[in-house]
Formats: sequence, structure tokens, C-alpha cells
Amino acid sequence: MLFDWLSCQRDDARLTAAAGAIELAVEEVIARGAPLTPDLGGDASTQEMGAAIAERAGGFAAEGRAR
Repeated sequence: MLFDWLSCQRDDARLTAAAGAIELAVEEVIARGAPLTPDLGGDASTQEMGAAIAERAGGFAAEGRAR
């Protein structure tokens, strides 16, 4: 959400792409069902889930995929 807001404030396509990649990564990790934190029904730590999201977001950015 912060990257999306910043992209609007600064009219920066890179921030728009980063926001989209992060959103896609969050959706994919949750849909995959692992690793999930306890509030989402899993047993992973916040750090573990965050690392999975960051890794996938980096993949989307490398592929040029975003919303």
C-alpha cells in the first residue's frame, strides 16, 4: 500500500511496478498456503512468510510482471 501511495505522489512507474509485484506475491503465497503465519492458519513466523513474499515479488519484478 505504501508503494502504491508513493507511486501516485511521485508519478513513478517503478513504484507502481513494485506495488503490483508485492500485491501479486502476497496473493500467490496465501493461495499456495505456505508459509503462512498463525493468523492465516499456518505455523510460519512473520519473517518466514515475509521472506517468501519478498522472494516471489523479486521474481515478478525480474519477469516484468505486476498489476
